[in-house]
Amino acid sequence: MHVLQTTLLPKAGLPEALYLRLSNPANRPALPLPTARANLGIPLEKGDLLSTDTFFGSFYHSYWKAFTSIGDVAVVVGFRGRGKVRVFEDTGDEILLLCEYELLASKPQRHLIRFRTAGIDTGLINGASSCRLYVEVEAQSSSEVQSIDFVTEIAVSRGVHLSIGISTFNDTNSGAGSQIATILPALVRLAESDPTLNPVHLVNHGPPFTQPAMLAALDSPAVRLSSPAAGPEAPGGLARTLATARAAPEGATHHLVLADDILLDERLIQRAQRFLDYATSDLVLGSAMLDVQFPVRLCMSGAMLAANGQLRMNGQETDVSMVGGLRQITTPTRVDYCPWWFCILPLAPVAATPLPQGPFLRGDDFAYGLDQQQRGIPSLCLPGLGIWRNRAMTLPQGCQTGPSTDDDDCTYDLANRFMPLTSAQGVRRNGATSGRLHVLQSTLLPREDLPETLFLRAIPPRRHGDLVPRSVKSGTAAIRLDPGNILSTDTFFGSFYRAYWQAYTVVRDLAVMVEMAGTARVRIFEETGHGANLIAEDRFRCATPCRFLVDIRSSEVTQWPGEAEIWPSRLFVEVEADETTDVHAIDFITSDEPKRRVTLSIGLCTFNQEHFFARTLCRVARLAASSDAICAVHVVNQGAPFKSDAIRALLNAPKIQAIEQRNLGGCGGFTRTLVEELANPAPASHHLMMDDDIFLDERMILRALRFLNYADREIALGAGMFDILRPHIMYEAGAFLRTDNSIHAYCHDVDLSDPAQLWHFNTPVKTDYNAWWFCILPVERSRTLALPAPVFIRGDDFEYGQRLALDGVPTVTLPGIGVWHEPFYAKPSGWQEYYDLRNRLIFGATYADKVRQLPPLDVIGMITDAILTHNYMAAELRVKAVQDFLRGPRALFARDTEQIHESVMSLAKGNAPEKLDASWKQRPLTPRRPRPGSLRGLVMDQVKSALRTGFGPLWRNSDAVLMDVEAHPGNTAGQSYVLTNGPRSYHLRFVPRRFRMWGLMLRAGLLAPRYKALRASVGADWAANIAAYRSPDWWAATFRRPTDQAGSAATAPTPFPDAIASPQKQAEKI
Repeated sequence: MHVLQTTLLPKAGLPEALYLRLSNPANRPALPLPTARANLGIPLEKGDLLSTDTFFGSFYHSYWKAFTSIGDVAVVVGFRGRGKVRVFEDTGDEILLLCEYELLASKPQRHLIRFRTAGIDTGLINGASSCRLYVEVEAQSSSEVQSIDFVTEIAVSRGVHLSIGISTFNDTNSGAGSQIATILPALVRLAESDPTLNPVHLVNHGPPFTQPAMLAALDSPAVRLSSPAAGPEAPGGLARTLATARAAPEGATHHLVLADDILLDERLIQRAQRFLDYATSDLVLGSAMLDVQFPVRLCMSGAMLAANGQLRMNGQETDVSMVGGLRQITTPTRVDYCPWWFCILPLAPVAATPLPQGPFLRGDDFAYGLDQQQRGIPSLCLPGLGIWRNRAMTLPQGCQTGPSTDDDDCTYDLANRFMPLTSAQGVRRNGATSGRLHVLQSTLLPREDLPETLFLRAIPPRRHGDLVPRSVKSGTAAIRLDPGNILSTDTFFGSFYRAYWQAYTVVRDLAVMVEMAGTARVRIFEETGHGANLIAEDRFRCATPCRFLVDIRSSEVTQWPGEAEIWPSRLFVEVEADETTDVHAIDFITSDEPKRRVTLSIGLCTFNQEHFFARTLCRVARLAASSDAICAVHVVNQGAPFKSDAIRALLNAPKIQAIEQRNLGGCGGFTRTLVEELANPAPASHHLMMDDDIFLDERMILRALRFLNYADREIALGAGMFDILRPHIMYEAGAFLRTDNSIHAYCHDVDLSDPAQLWHFNTPVKTDYNAWWFCILPVERSRTLALPAPVFIRGDDFEYGQRLALDGVPTVTLPGIGVWHEPFYAKPSGWQEYYDLRNRLIFGATYADKVRQLPPLDVIGMITDAILTHNYMAAELRVKAVQDFLRGPRALFARDTEQIHESVMSLAKGNAPEKLDASWKQRPLTPRRPRPGSLRGLVMDQVKSALRTGFGPLWRNSDAVLMDVEAHPGNTAGQSYVLTNGPRSYHLRFVPRRFRMWGLMLRAGLLAPRYKALRASVGADWAANIAAYRSPDWWAATFRRPTDQAGSAATAPTPFPDAIASPQKQAEKI
């Protein structure tokens, strides 16, 4: 048997979690793992479990199948004692147990374990099968593990001989000499013990070495020391070692180039050599780079060069101490180049690429890699190979501007970045941004009453409240960073969603401006869905607050090649303090001029919610007073006169117009605000519909206006809704209308305090509508589209969104803005049941080309489901909803809107369930089975429930407490129950009533054939005549209180301007 890969014991100073895992179910302290220098095995006690399920311990079978002659493999375990060995295969989707053997040996023995994998694809393409093998050894007595090797019966086919090259600048003041003094002796020991690993070619650009360890290593015959070549076209240090290796008499087949500032486990060189021994063709083989500061996190595992010249780093920010991180790097993937911190290059004549010329640093490696690729020699980074390096000195920085720093690498980034591309590609600009600069997005500093993790992140993490800006010596607010601390905008509100700006605005030029005092590095990253790529970096120093500019190269590529989708792009900034630094601001800016100057009116409607409304109105009034872009705030009160002195005082503020009107629902309130703005002789360009009971950060309004200033077309702009009970959870970020006439929320119930979830917004999402908790509409379009349909509540927003879309106005739910609102699950469904079903039926009839009308079985099923769960209020309201829909628009809206609502409220009140007190919150939940997933299961549950409740014994005193999702006929047959929700914010008792059930079932049975027979003709009636009820005249009459109704007169509606289209013209347009 031939050894392919030896399991490595942890090396001193390197993270054990990347080598082996040792756990004990008894929860006693884990046994210490011996270092690589120890000759003994790993002692295990009974119950100990040793696993190679790690970055260095795994065998990446998919890579061996794709690039080598290896097929099946086996495992050899050196073991003494009694235990079990198991071999697992991680396919990326599941973990399979391939075999399990019992081991018993009184003295150390090597046990051969054979197994067969589940089978993997040998193709080398993205999406190829993933296969990673690992071994577990479980001790059943005091035991010892000597070794774990992956082996094969196939002999070595190539016989790789490696030479090694290092380039260094021996400056003891910079600290670089201390790294080379550690690396070189380790390489010498390795070369002297293995004749296939020499010589070591060292190029020194600095003064002679003086360290004793270096002098001892240089005396070894395995080391060849040389000075850099002279002349303007001479190759750099690493290229010089490559030239020397090609001419060396030892006849090496491959050359390993190493950086001099890495942390290296030299045993990985032999691992890489063994992979090449079995390679079926010449390869450029590299290793991953791990972060010195976060040693279990990948910085990069090879890179791809995008068409716009930007580098896309593979595996960036992946935690490879976790199984999820290992799965991201297991699928065989070619890369465009492997960086020269650890890269093995073939020396065969066919691979004799000309040596890199000209670059001093940064660019020689990917220029060489691209040339190798053109010669048919692929590059790959093999998982299980890795070095550690400081990420700040590694990743390309891109085009930069700003004050000069002590790190002049940026000069060479700018000159060399486009060297592999054609001359036509060019650099669009290479100087400081000129002309007037405009702020596109200011980083929002956290507030004490909002979750910090949605605004900024600190590394290391801080306690809650520590990221709220404090006043500093300069008298302004700032966030203070201690040396080594990092402030990151890799958050929902901190990110700049460049893909959205590319898709909907004229912005192409982009830069970041940082206001700070201290010394810090500023890095800009782009997240594309394939890892975060470092695209710009600079270092700044200033004793007092100064503004610094970091330029970002404009991306001319706005679509994936051959596709119509926008290129995914989300930007964020990191500021790492070298010394105590105060960060005052981080802004994304542009030199592109705004396309327009947007002005805004705001519409607020309220109904007896003074506590919430006072908070919202206070923030809106404060913003209106300070911003010229806010023209007017229209407040429509549909409830009792305001009692709050604070509200009455705010209503007298400039720009605020108060309107009293009867309760016409959210639809009537919002429509009135739009009508008032349309009647203004100089109306705003846009109108914001906003709920009264949201928790508003008024800075969101200004951020939305800046986006609209640059919009390249008319759009409706909305904000996502966060769950106010769980303020870091996105409840809905826009929604889609499905063809079955249902609504699907985008990004529902997603924890956006986790940066890994921000991928939802890397690419623009084309939502069908945004709810009117925060939605900005173009005012002029309402002159031609008329007004919302009079649906009272629940449906006015998505119906109007469809009309906008049909008129060429898309709805954009912009990430980076949001409001907090009570989630719908927090309150039980009550009288809203009527409007939910009625308006859904109206919408299905009106937009028959967009959605499918609800079939009779679905409609009657909603009613019978409510009956059989003893929710007689919901059943009555749903019956009324269907009956009113079947009346058609003329008959339904012949009644006054407020009268319809009063009848709905009366019906709901007369059938409401019993409300229980808060003591029920302490009662345990009663576990019940979930709702069946098939139609047959649903029907069978309803039939059994009807028979049990209709004819069997009734249990009316049950104290079962059911979650709302478990309250279905299969769980409620013949018995009472208490309904609650996740936060236990309500408890309602539902009791079976036999005669009530049969009466409602009879009405539902009679309604079913009537709905089936009339839904088509009634639907056509709705489609033909709904436009008349969107007209200004109809709404003007509705806004007037009926003369036969007592009470003070409402505020008279403003006369409608002639510019609004007549009902006939509206009907023709629709």
